[in-house]
Amino acid sequence: MCARSSMRWLAAGLLAAALNLAPLAAPLIDRDGERATAQEGPYLALDMDVTNGSAPCDPAYIDASAVRSFGESYKVAVCIAGLEGSPVWSFYIAILYDDTLNYAPEIECADPPDCLDDNPDASGGATKWGDGLGPSLLCNEPIGDEEPLVGPGKGRAYIQCGVVDPPATLGDDETWGVLAIVNFQAIHAGTDTMEFAAVDQVWDRDSNELAHCSDVPRRCYGGTEANFGGPVGGIAEAPPPEAETLANGRHSSAPNALTLVRFATATALLLVTGGWYARRRWRAV
Repeated sequence: MCARSSMRWLAAGLLAAALNLAPLAAPLIDRDGERATAQEGPYLALDMDVTNGSAPCDPAYIDASAVRSFGESYKVAVCIAGLEGSPVWSFYIAILYDDTLNYAPEIECADPPDCLDDNPDASGGATKWGDGLGPSLLCNEPIGDEEPLVGPGKGRAYIQCGVVDPPATLGDDETWGVLAIVNFQAIHAGTDTMEFAAVDQVWDRDSNELAHCSDVPRRCYGGTEANFGGPVGGIAEAPPPEAETLANGRHSSAPNALTLVRFATATALLLVTGGWYARRRWRAV
């Protein structure tokens, strides 16, 4: 193994070793389908239609809902907005969706941890939006659906990335941007409520949280997406509050086995590496 590859693996291992599990809580979604524009500090949002505005995640054009044709391939942007001079240094994001309605294609990463052009697709490498997250960005292998179960909220598109060396470029001279793009295909008719997992977090260089999906007031905004048998216009309505209560009971229980395995692996790596960058709190794959 060449020295460059060895150093990449060492960097990824050190980052993974410093991961701690974030507190579990009910996933948060935007109840009325509108985005808050007067947030205090950064917040996360899903842009269900990346084709309008000046770019994906333009705060004036973040769409809480979209309508798709059956069989259509489309993109959903993972956005951060409200940045105030603290660039994004690292993040862990999992998007929950109904994998009986939508499919997130799996892409094999040829050179981990340089998994930048994958699905989800980080804003770095060959595909980036704006000036990206930083030239030294690394991502553990993203997964289109890491949850073996199927059904509403059982699809889980996962991505974990971080800047290894300065500069971090998302938030250094802008207040919003794209963390990643998730590629989907509509495979069945129905309405899918996509949302952030409660463990999702974004950090700056000093390991200060920029956004955390169990924060109160709400800091993470999901969306709805409707699939139809043919081209149909309209808006997909969010489910009523009682439906969210039932969904939260299903999605926010104890972490799944894969989460526990990741945590155990990260803990073991931490003991071996001596806790370099111990406050980075990265999650191993």
